[in-house]
Amino acid sequence: MNKIESSIDFDEYLDFIGEQEADSVVSMEAGFDGAMERIVHGPSTFGDVLPWQKTHELIRYRPGEVTLWSGVNKHGKTEVLSHAMIPWALKGPVLVISLEMILPALCERYLKQATASAMPTRGHARRAMEAVRENYWVYDEDRSIDSNRILGVAAYAGAKLGCRHIVIDSLVKCKLSMRSDRAANDERDFVDQLALIAKRTGAHIHLVHHMRKGESEDKPGNKMDVKGSGAITDLVDNIMLVWRNKPKERELWEARINDLPISTCNLYHEPDTLLIVAGQRAGGDEGSFGLWFDRDSRQFLNDGRDLPVTYVE
Repeated sequence: MNKIESSIDFDEYLDFIGEQEADSVVSMEAGFDGAMERIVHGPSTFGDVLPWQKTHELIRYRPGEVTLWSGVNKHGKTEVLSHAMIPWALKGPVLVISLEMILPALCERYLKQATASAMPTRGHARRAMEAVRENYWVYDEDRSIDSNRILGVAAYAGAKLGCRHIVIDSLVKCKLSMRSDRAANDERDFVDQLALIAKRTGAHIHLVHHMRKGESEDKPGNKMDVKGSGAITDLVDNIMLVWRNKPKERELWEARINDLPISTCNLYHEPDTLLIVAGQRAGGDEGSFGLWFDRDSRQFLNDGRDLPVTYVE
């Protein structure tokens, strides 16, 4: 993983993105080739995919779009996204703007997921790191950062580094207005600027954000439960929700501590996590997928009987 130096003048890249507005008026014909690609292949076959085959027909992550990843705190949205980033980082440059995790912890999770091992050997871990050495970039600031600086980092990553995927983790750490009369406008403006950066650079931007705390974590939320103003969900291209199956976890825990038989049905057929496509602008299809969590590798699996994937041998 490469660390982006904080001494870089990120405002320069944000200004550059703004200056491109002069080129915004173009002939309709300029979009012809892209339109034909979408017509011929369709939105479900255009863009990068998630690691799980069953999701490929429903959701893709296309250049120039913004995806919101939301869920209740500690429900695994960042860990799911971290898993998804591995094949993308093996193919080309990506950036994680990590405002909630320190770099060693972020690196540890990558090494476990990439090697499919809780305790990879030093040699195996080194090979996994070398595999993404030129591609996996991190903005290492585990604190709240001014929102304009975050925009500048994203613009720099897209324009200068050529990052195809940019993760911002999370919106709550991007310093927006604390005044209730300005918060909605600041959120709208921030997401609107992210959409402009994605469009101008061709990067796909993934914005992590929390859900409101409801009465219970025992059932999945919906896009109306996303914290903040409705502008956040209105302005993004895709909405992904992550729900952790806490009722299953409690049932398994109670069975273990009471030395009771664990139901095979519950263990294998009821997923540990639900990944929900709650909205997408291209195609408009929605749906949900069950994933099974492997604690040793920190990977999410297609099926309860699957083995973790070794991405780097």
